[in-house]
Amino acid sequence: MDSFERELEELFNESIELPSGYQYMVRHALKSRRAETVNRKLLKMLAATCGCVVVMTSVVFAKDFARVIASFFTNSTEAIDKAVENGYVQNVEDDFVYCNGVGIKVENMIMNDSVLDISYLYSFNQEINSVELDQYKIEDDDNHLLYQYDSENPMIEKPFIVREVITSKEQYNSVKVAEGLFRNSVLYKSDHFPKSENLLITINRIKINNEKFIEGNWKLQVALDHKFNQREKNVYKIINTEHILKSEITLSETTLKVYLQVDEKHGDSKFLFENPANLKDADNQFVLLPTGTWNDTNNPNFENKSECYLEFELSKYSKNIERLYLKVPVNENLILNLELEED
Repeated sequence: MDSFERELEELFNESIELPSGYQYMVRHALKSRRAETVNRKLLKMLAATCGCVVVMTSVVFAKDFARVIASFFTNSTEAIDKAVENGYVQNVEDDFVYCNGVGIKVENMIMNDSVLDISYLYSFNQEINSVELDQYKIEDDDNHLLYQYDSENPMIEKPFIVREVITSKEQYNSVKVAEGLFRNSVLYKSDHFPKSENLLITINRIKINNEKFIEGNWKLQVALDHKFNQREKNVYKIINTEHILKSEITLSETTLKVYLQVDEKHGDSKFLFENPANLKDADNQFVLLPTGTWNDTNNPNFENKSECYLEFELSKYSKNIERLYLKVPVNENLILNLELEED
């Protein structure tokens, strides 16, 4: 450890109250000697931020540090940022796997029932402008196929668990973090990711500069942090249950999931599009609009009923969530205003 790192560690060990996620990031940066160029850059950012604590309020510090943490995932959401701030993240310390002059590794990741967010780091010995995955698959050690992608063959025979993929918000899906080093993130969403001990990522082709392909055989095996298999959720009950036949409402580190069965048929697609559900926290602040679907059924006993599935980007680490207020338009004659209380 050089003098710069020693000074940072001494500052960090002083009686400064930091969220656990911040402490985790600092300790990881201090102890990891791999990808040294990246860590030196991170350490300088951390030092600049930590220095603010001495002369500035903790609120300002938290905002600055949150920007550092958020940079680990180039496609992050507010809920994911909140989870990372509270230590729900894994810094993967595996070495790069090299093939044809290109190194690839998993740098950081988050996983629970609904979300798998992976930050990939690439090392090149040539000048490039961008990089993205072009043919690869993700499996677990129980042979579940979580995801598979091939730009040249979009018809995948075996079904996979992921139902939605969100790549980096940055242009060309990647960010240059140092000379010869690029990062991009992919956010995978599922109805239920199975619990497992390891993820196996096989990459056969990447695309650089948005036009050139490099083929290879990169095999990455990531031992998952045990916290990703604990998956403890907050459960909510509905205070006012009129029109509600069944319900299940849970909040994880990154997602609020709502299932409702109601005693009326839902409106048509135009009505539902023009009248989306919305959620407010205990301070009457809006949470981001949800993704969701309404379902009918061919069951004759379900003739005058319908089901609703909603997801909101909310974290169980968020503030003011002991009570939530959910508005769900069902049809032109029925709008549900539900008060949710943590059970």
